[in-house]
Amino acid sequence: MEIIRSFWTALKAAVSPLTAFLTGTTLVCCGYASLNSTFALQLNLSDTPMFVSGLVLACYYLGSITASLSAYKFINKVGNIRAFSAFTSLLSALVLLHVFTGNLFLWPLLRFGEGYCIGTINLCLESWLNTRATNKNRGLIMSLYMVTTYLGASIGQLSLNIPDPSGTLVYILISIIFSIALIPVFRSTSVREAFKISPVGFACCIVSGILVGSFYLLGTIYASSIGMSIKDVSMFMFFGVFGGLLAQIPLGRLS
Repeated sequence: MEIIRSFWTALKAAVSPLTAFLTGTTLVCCGYASLNSTFALQLNLSDTPMFVSGLVLACYYLGSITASLSAYKFINKVGNIRAFSAFTSLLSALVLLHVFTGNLFLWPLLRFGEGYCIGTINLCLESWLNTRATNKNRGLIMSLYMVTTYLGASIGQLSLNIPDPSGTLVYILISIIFSIALIPVFRSTSVREAFKISPVGFACCIVSGILVGSFYLLGTIYASSIGMSIKDVSMFMFFGVFGGLLAQIPLGRLS
């Protein structure tokens, strides 16, 4: 009992100052998970060739990678508040543009832009959090952050159950979620510095990003292609992401 009480005390102490931050993280992850699955499912339902779907969906991560290499320049030029406002407004606009276009050649541009915005937002969240963690509580705080990301991402999969054949309502809801999410202050770290600090962690992030990204983008298409209903597809994705949530606290404590 003493161990449980001690853990609970440490957990409350870590969560209390980060409530707004963790709430914002959940909203952001819910929004982009819903966007990814909704768009991937629509590609499949429109009989888009698998190869073309993979290229279009990959543009999202290409945008995210580009943001990690270049977004700090914009931040340094205009400041954190203005940059936050610009990326939030741009992301909401890009999401809503899905409602007005069915042009296959415009989809990669939309996905690249959305990935760029989300990549910048994630940098804001994680860099802000890292400055508030100490060596004593860093593992616990990062595990809480990962819990909120998986929680938001798993909840986002349930949007596939919304009865909306045109897709209009879902995209509007996603845009609203992004608009109300709280984004912490951005702080950049170069790729070279990140590699020097932790080369193993850097390499593992790349490998895990490939694996997780493949599941997020292709899991919906796979489940739909084997004959699952929309409800089953959403639950398949929900439990696939939610399973990652369950491992975060134990691994955070272990680290």
